[in-house]
Amino acid sequence: MALYITSVTVSSRTRACRNESKLQPNGILETIMESERLRAIFSSSLPGASLPIVQTTFREAIMKSKKVFIVDDDPEATRNLKSLFDQDGHQSRTASSAFEAEDLIRMETPDLLVLDVRMPFWSGIDFCRKIRNDGEACPILFLSAENNAEVRQKAMDAEADGFISKPFDPDQLLMRAKLLMENGAFGPAAHA
Repeated sequence: MALYITSVTVSSRTRACRNESKLQPNGILETIMESERLRAIFSSSLPGASLPIVQTTFREAIMKSKKVFIVDDDPEATRNLKSLFDQDGHQSRTASSAFEAEDLIRMETPDLLVLDVRMPFWSGIDFCRKIRNDGEACPILFLSAENNAEVRQKAMDAEADGFISKPFDPDQLLMRAKLLMENGAFGPAAHA
């Protein structure tokens, strides 16, 4: 029995891209990528040619995806961020408070923690400071509507690894997140 996974990605570069993956019984994950741009390239250069099929093992596909925890008390912002990271191939989890996020982190270490600065009961900056004091070394990226030097400095003093102001460019956020996940945290592990 094969498992089919279909996702649709829309970006400024490809306009619309439909990915359909089929998990074969032998463990091969077959991904068929279609986009208006690819379709145009293939139809003009090789009439009648089909779109490329990329094969990789299911384990390799899972290993490439990173765990992103998103902590924001705004449900719409959380939903949009989750969708953005999921469409980029990551495994994202959400929390609406620092208390929820703390429980998530106890169960599983993320490859990236995306925090809002202003949340009820426990600010993102205080939460960042606490998890750094607890020895958590995952990269921490702040997203905030507060764009002043004082807030940015407080985030950096709490050993955050980055700060992006809202509203933000989704491609810029994904690029920054990728760099942080590839290079690791600059927090306590980097200062040791």
